[in-house]
Amino acid sequence: MAGCLKICTISDIHIGASDDKNLYDNLKEFFFKKIKEDIPDMIVICGDISHDTLSLNSQSGKVYLKFAKKLISLCSKYNIILRIVKGTQSHDRNQLEVFNIQEYEGELNVRIFNTVTEEETIPGYKFLYIPEEYVNDKDKYYGEYFNKEYDMIFMHGLVSDAAFIAKHQESESSHPRAPIFNTDDLLNLSIGPVVAGHIHGHCCFKDRFFYTGSFTRWQFGEEESKGYMRFKYYKRDRDFEMQFIENTNAPIYKTIKVDMKSGLYNMGIDRTMKELLRIKEEAVYDKLRFLVTIPEDYSEPQLFSDSIKELFSLDKNIVVKINSLSKSKQEAKVKEQIEILLKTYDYIFEEKITYSEKIKRFISTKFGKEIDIEEIDKYIYK
Repeated sequence: MAGCLKICTISDIHIGASDDKNLYDNLKEFFFKKIKEDIPDMIVICGDISHDTLSLNSQSGKVYLKFAKKLISLCSKYNIILRIVKGTQSHDRNQLEVFNIQEYEGELNVRIFNTVTEEETIPGYKFLYIPEEYVNDKDKYYGEYFNKEYDMIFMHGLVSDAAFIAKHQESESSHPRAPIFNTDDLLNLSIGPVVAGHIHGHCCFKDRFFYTGSFTRWQFGEEESKGYMRFKYYKRDRDFEMQFIENTNAPIYKTIKVDMKSGLYNMGIDRTMKELLRIKEEAVYDKLRFLVTIPEDYSEPQLFSDSIKELFSLDKNIVVKINSLSKSKQEAKVKEQIEILLKTYDYIFEEKITYSEKIKRFISTKFGKEIDIEEIDKYIYK
């Protein structure tokens, strides 16, 4: 170590979300191979290795086991400390124990964190591990850990600075009971960087808080680079270096917007379709999405919609998503009318109000007539 602790962090691998063969090939090329070229002291996985529950006889299950076996073998051979932080429950699904039952030769220092834990992982180095947990009283639960000092913090979850990103993340949603931590609170606890999983875009807040980002790409809206991170932590100098290792073979998901700014609505349908084909031929992608917004005053919205759908209907790598402004406006108006009706007649859904009283109120509201409940009862219970 010689005063420099080398740590590799990876997160949000999501085995089972996409082409797992391609994913494992990328892991071999850009993760395992790089690890052997520059051996770290520690590898930390910050959650979401799997995308969902995996069956052992499925392709995804086999890739998960292969990944665990290869990583355990690598850590055992090169004496690398392995730490795994549990991610979102709907993804990791209590499958992390696979890493504890792998056979290996030699020494192995591996630990899985399902609950918040502080640990002197290496003599003289104190770390805090924060998996995603669903607690009723966040301040009470984490209180004993949030008044100390750590060299680094590894976690899976959401912080205040990333809340906006999480709302617009297409490939991941946040659990409603998952705590949102204040970014500054975590940074005040840590001498070095705080490293997290959950947000799929690699990013940094306030110079020391990092989201590793997902290792690969399987969804639109994630044009940013994919990969993992390596850190050099200098405890004596209270300083660090970060290097992002890009997975340059991650599938390319490209989005093309077809709106008024594109100029495609100022020409005839046939010419527009030819132009879209040209755009498609020139685009570099594995998956391509056309986000089509049809102007409110466009003369033939249905023809345009049907034409572009037909144009790419046989290409499984192209997605067409259409939003007609005139249709959206009409739907918004209908929604507004429904909300007015629900507000006006909300008493209809009240279980404590009798049927007779509901009918009395409805007649009064709808027709402006007052009828005694006794008169209504005659018709209901006669």
